[in-house]
Amino acid sequence: DKLGDLKNLRELDLTAASELISIPESIGNLLKSVLGVVSPSRKCCSFMRTAPFSYSLSFLLISLFYLRVSVSKTKKSLRRLSIGGHHGSGNKVLKGLPDSIGNLTNLQYLSLDKCKELESLPATIGKLSSLKVLLMRECKAVKDLPMTIGNLSSLLEVSFSKCVGLSQFPPSIGNWNRIEDMNLSKCKGITQLPDSLCDLKSLVLLDMRAMKKLTSLPPQIGNLSSLKF
Repeated sequence: DKLGDLKNLRELDLTAASELISIPESIGNLLKSVLGVVSPSRKCCSFMRTAPFSYSLSFLLISLFYLRVSVSKTKKSLRRLSIGGHHGSGNKVLKGLPDSIGNLTNLQYLSLDKCKELESLPATIGKLSSLKVLLMRECKAVKDLPMTIGNLSSLLEVSFSKCVGLSQFPPSIGNWNRIEDMNLSKCKGITQLPDSLCDLKSLVLLDMRAMKKLTSLPPQIGNLSSLKF
């Protein structure tokens, strides 16, 4: 594993690496690179099972169609991470995220849209103290969320739309003091919402359309004083 030794790397194109299984963790050592681009083909991404989650990159984008890495001259920390993608067919092979994702303490945007085989989130997800946006639309295989997800104190927007495998939300979501936009539409397996949902005083938008098994709302739902939609 010598990739991390390429300190002056400007561009890395893995388009033809059709059976690439993983990216080495040492890619996070490319601190001097002005711009590194990794662009696997669709076939390549279909074989990808793991990817590094180093905190020394400022932007990492992974999808079925491309993986792009760009490194800022001044901000050497990962800020955006997208796996799958809301547009297109998404990711049909990724089953889990490594615990090391918790090292991305400067991550602000995490999209797992259409990661249809993703089964769970690691408990270390709660260490993402800077995370503002969490998108998990159509993560159909996820059955529950770790209690530590409530530690995402900077969260402003979250979407679990069409997470049909979810049966409940942990009460710790009541700790999302800054949350403004929450999309729970078409979470067809949810039968009830935690009472702690009513503690989200900053919540402006709450989408609960087509939650077919939801039989009642928390009794203190009227406490959502900022709710407009």
